[in-house]
Amino acid sequence: MPEEKEELINRIFNESCLDTMARMPENFIDLTITSPPYNVGIKYDGYNDSRHPEEYFDFIKKVASGLYRVTKKGGRLCLNVPFIGNSYLVGKSQELQFYPSPFIDIFSTTNWIFRDFFVWIKSSEPENPNIFSGNSTTWGSWLSPSCPYARCFLEAILIFHKEDKTLQEKGISDITKEEFLEYTKNAWYFPVETNREHPAPYPLELPKRCMKLFSWVNAIVYDPFAGSGTTPVACVKNKRRYIASETSEGYYKRAVWRVRDEEAVISLPFG
Repeated sequence: MPEEKEELINRIFNESCLDTMARMPENFIDLTITSPPYNVGIKYDGYNDSRHPEEYFDFIKKVASGLYRVTKKGGRLCLNVPFIGNSYLVGKSQELQFYPSPFIDIFSTTNWIFRDFFVWIKSSEPENPNIFSGNSTTWGSWLSPSCPYARCFLEAILIFHKEDKTLQEKGISDITKEEFLEYTKNAWYFPVETNREHPAPYPLELPKRCMKLFSWVNAIVYDPFAGSGTTPVACVKNKRRYIASETSEGYYKRAVWRVRDEEAVISLPFG
């Protein structure tokens, strides 16, 4: 039997997301914001990021199905995934498909409806898109046409909804006019996360934009791959309720610490 709803809210679980979702009733969460492991050989704590493609995508499909079950009608899913198109990265991913298309296919086969596609351009200065974050050197043959590669400075954010494109419940919106005009552009310019306590973190700007554009204040936001807790921290900062899952005990402890620290800051009296 699922736990009582309130016992799930504003908690991070040190377990697989499949186990956390099994605790949830149907039609429970409003929004998912997450970035799954990419299966490109990143050295995570306690997780093999070099699985056989069939095993990896079978797991992603189970996650997609679980999320569909626990999401409310009209609820949204924001999925941060890579662009992998050149031979260097495709070789590392062990999958001869252009990312992010497999994720679109998998989530669509589990009844999610694909609605939008944002490109996150990792620019350190939004006013000057030619200044990129990061210093990738995967350019192949240096100063030579022998075998050059395109260096990737962007990722995808795929947006899906369940059954209906419109939210079924009314609520309070906290997005400003300026934010709305900026966030509805399909190219987002902001830098990568510089704190490397986790090997593949995304910055707070990513979940902040997603939750302000796609959910009401006080919505329940879930992150099935919480890492060091960026999505729950963004929820605290932006008046959303959170649920999160993380299998690594080390990352889990870091996530809990970050959220508690942010909650303490939020609760401080002004003046």
